[in-house]
Amino acid sequence: MDGTLFDRLTASLGRRGSRRIAFGIAAGTMLAAGTAIPASARTFDRDCRRFRLAAGDDPDRRFNNLDDNLLVEVQRKGGRNWETVWDDTNDDNVNFRGEPFRIPPFDAKVGDKLRIQAFNLGGSCELDEIWLFCERGRRNDRGKRLTAGVGRDDSCAEGQFFEETYRIRP
Repeated sequence: MDGTLFDRLTASLGRRGSRRIAFGIAAGTMLAAGTAIPASARTFDRDCRRFRLAAGDDPDRRFNNLDDNLLVEVQRKGGRNWETVWDDTNDDNVNFRGEPFRIPPFDAKVGDKLRIQAFNLGGSCELDEIWLFCERGRRNDRGKRLTAGVGRDDSCAEGQFFEETYRIRP
């Protein structure tokens, strides 16, 4: 708490006529502190039902670096089955002939799990950083960084080189 504000508050409590002012300052301070915390801590609205993945902190940024294949799946809260969101496991060494691509938006809810897997078919491997965004709502421009990405690695072995599972949290 600010030293001058604290000094004014304690001085006001000692005076008879200024208790109303002191309680007003205290209530205003608590109200301001209480409203600032949730706004900065929450990324997604709890009622968000549609999400998108992007290759950075801009929800419209396309993926440029994926060598070789990518699989994205969603598991509903309380469920056991994984639903495929994006499947590029086509045994093709070159993803989209090197052209940037976008993963289409998908249905999910806060509390669902998201599994991302990347596979190498030989040679080098590479994966852009991945961010998750709510497709609609008040905060659709705020995302959460899921992966830091994997830089070009020429010593990457064949097979799966990346797998992470995330719970979508507000």
